[in-house]
Amino acid sequence: MKCKLSGYLSISSYDAELNQFILDYPNEEVRSCFARSLLDHYAQAPEVSFRALCTQLPQALFKGDIDAAMNTLKSFLASIPYEIIKEKENYYQTAIHLIFTMLGLNCRPEVHISSGRIDALVETKNFEYCFEFKLKASADKALKHINTKDYLLPWKGSGKRLFKIGDAIDRKK
Repeated sequence: MKCKLSGYLSISSYDAELNQFILDYPNEEVRSCFARSLLDHYAQAPEVSFRALCTQLPQALFKGDIDAAMNTLKSFLASIPYEIIKEKENYYQTAIHLIFTMLGLNCRPEVHISSGRIDALVETKNFEYCFEFKLKASADKALKHINTKDYLLPWKGSGKRLFKIGDAIDRKK
């Protein structure tokens, strides 16, 4: 899907006291197109890899198939040219947030709760996915962090299945 952006923000409200207009996307299609444009510029991944991401990742997350979701995500990230990859945790956190947002998934970065800050939280009708990213550390360390901080406590009793995803970032892989 190719999309072009041109003046697609709408005024959602106006604060007379501050003399400020609040802008928003008029619909999901425009929001998704904007995220896609950012991701194209940011990741520079091949189109074939992008098409697989667009179909397989949402399907896996809506089914609760975390293995398929992570394999799809890893495959896509592996297609990003090494020259543009930064050795910073927030680079990957931003890329993953853009991916989820572009796909129309409810992804919230840096979710603040009483025990700390969740790197990313992806919510579907039936599932909550809590992501913790670690650069130069193990996935076990990331999972330990989620468990120590009890990041999913606010969603216990919600009736949703809760997933803890510790992501060890390896720039070379």
